Amino acid sequence: MQRIHGDTFTFKLAVNSGEPVEKSNQIFGDTIHFADNMCFIAGNFQIAVSSSVKELVANDSFSDKSGNLLTLKPQDENLLQLLFSKLEENWHNADFDITNYCHSTAMSTSQLYRKTISLTGLSPNILLKEFRLEKAKELMKKQHYNIAQITFDSGFASASYFTKCFKKKYGLLPMAYLELLH
Repeated sequence: MQRIHGDTFTFKLAVNSGEPVEKSNQIFGDTIHFADNMCFIAGNFQIAVSSSVKELVANDSFSDKSGNLLTLKPQDENLLQLLFSKLEENWHNADFDITNYCHSTAMSTSQLYRKTISLTGLSPNILLKEFRLEKAKELMKKQHYNIAQITFDSGFASASYFTKCFKKKYGLLPMAYLELLH
């Protein structure tokens, strides 16, 4: 994943391995989807490597002296999959909040907060907002709806709040982004 914001260039990469067909009906769909989730939590100019890839290449040459590799333990990968699967199921629902997120992951508020921060570096609220913003961008690329429709389809209850969040994250108003796409 790469982004260019004005003069700023960011780069994130995730490497994962898996079975050709698991739960998804697409070839390597689950593997690619999890790599996307790992990319989401990786820092700028960081490479996220799944534990399965790390095991495949585990030898003396696999070291991270630069600090640019993000590797997770298998239990952290399972938690990351749980967090993102619940986001994937509910991102479009404006009523989905942290209370619902806790309930769907079977965690208390403090437990969800603690685990989400340690794994992603983001609070559950910010993770949900960032996830919705990414989904809104996908909707803008795929559909030719107006901003109000995209706002509500991406789980935001207020167009002004969506616009404020979008501008803060991407440096553009949603309408300007739409104009760039078309």
